[in-house]
Amino acid sequence: MDDQVLFDLEDFSEEDLIKNPTTRTPVCLCLDVSSSMRIVSYKDVKDNPRAKQIYLDAKAHGHKVNRDGKETVAYSSKELVPFMPISRLKEAVQHFFRLLMDDDNVRDSVEVGIVTFADDPVVVRKIARLRDGDENLIELETGNQTAMGEG
Repeated sequence: MDDQVLFDLEDFSEEDLIKNPTTRTPVCLCLDVSSSMRIVSYKDVKDNPRAKQIYLDAKAHGHKVNRDGKETVAYSSKELVPFMPISRLKEAVQHFFRLLMDDDNVRDSVEVGIVTFADDPVVVRKIARLRDGDENLIELETGNQTAMGEG
């Protein structure tokens, strides 16, 4: 991560600071995007008949993973993607961005960056002021390991 910059003063113009003299609050979201974020558990799909059937079929065909003593399914069906923790994480980040954008005072003072960690830490978004539509630009790709210490 040494060559990745999370915050760069060159990204802030004097004009921006004059137009918006509000005290800035930098926020950095550190997100786990390791392979565990692709694992679906039964409780995630039990209320959706179609997803539940795909889950049970995948489990029957050997796509099982033991996690914390509970059997779960690691399966890449597109229909199970909405039930994966990575999808819920992305929805939570989008919701967080919308909450910040909906409050005029917060929108002018909070600047958000995102670092993900899996095999290696990655700066997904430098710390910057939010703009309309930013919540739709967030892409979270899963990796394998969990390099939280490096992140």
